[in-house]
Amino acid sequence: MVTIMGILANRDSVSLDGLTWEVTKIMQASPRKISEIVIDFHWENPINDVSMIQKLKNAAKTCPVALSLDPEIKQTLKFDF
Repeated sequence: MVTIMGILANRDSVSLDGLTWEVTKIMQASPRKISEIVIDFHWENPINDVSMIQKLKNAAKTCPVALSLDPEIKQTLKFDF
């Protein structure tokens, strides 16, 4: 997701300095497998461009890796910016 966001930002000359993220996997008990992935994005000093912020969020949501995961795995994205 961050790679896709970075490609978009680079194309539009936007700096993602201060962007951090944390990934948490949540396991189910039986059968033992991943049931949810939570990705929490935090941007300490986000840009002041609502349109670009929305483009970056959309880029994360349409990441080809995320779209390739089993649909049974819940994907929770949190944007703190």
